[in-house]
Parts: sequence; structure tokens; C-alpha cells
Amino acid sequence: VDDEEQILRAISRALKSYEVTTADHGQHAIDLLSKGNDYDLILCDLIMRDVSGIDVYNWLKKNKRDHLERVLFITAGAFTSELRDFLASVRNQVLHKPFDTKTLRWMVAQKLHTT
Repeated sequence: VDDEEQILRAISRALKSYEVTTADHGQHAIDLLSKGNDYDLILCDLIMRDVSGIDVYNWLKKNKRDHLERVLFITAGAFTSELRDFLASVRNQVLHKPFDTKTLRWMVAQKLHTT
């Protein structure tokens, strides 16, 4: 889940050995999840227009609690006090932009191995 098309393409290419579904904004992700789709892992940008990664996480908390541990957040920084407080309140890992594909693949493999 990312509102930057080039990030979605890079992630899809880097994770071509996995089945990847992309969502180009937070509401799109919520719509996919609302249709009953289950995912082994959700890579979700924190800062997006309209519906943020925090909003997606809060939707999961209310509707698909079993997916909360499956979220790996992505961010380029721009830490607000709200974002810092949120990250301090959850146990999810964060992948910082810009990231290299080796780190992305390693984090995904580690997360899938432990969930």
C-alpha cells in the first residue's frame, strides 16, 4: 500500500517471487480487505493522502485483528508527534525509504517466517 506508483512498481519487482497485490492508496487497501481478502503480509506506507497507514491499521484493529501482526510499515520519515506516538504504541517493524531491494526482501522473508 503506497500512494507513490514508483514505490509500488519497485516493491512488485523486488518481490516477484511472491504473489503481490498492490493498493495505490489507503482506502483501496481497506476495500480489498473488506472483500474478505486475506494477506500473509501487508507492506503499508504510513503517510498517504486521505487515508493514512495509521487509518489502515486502525481499520484492521476493528475489523481484522488477526492481520495486525502482519503489517510492515514503510515511511520516508517526516515524523510528526502523532506518527511518533503511533509507532511507539505498536510493535510493527518499519522499513525506511529509500530502501534497497535486498533489505526489503530480507525483511519480508523474516516477517513471513515468524508469522
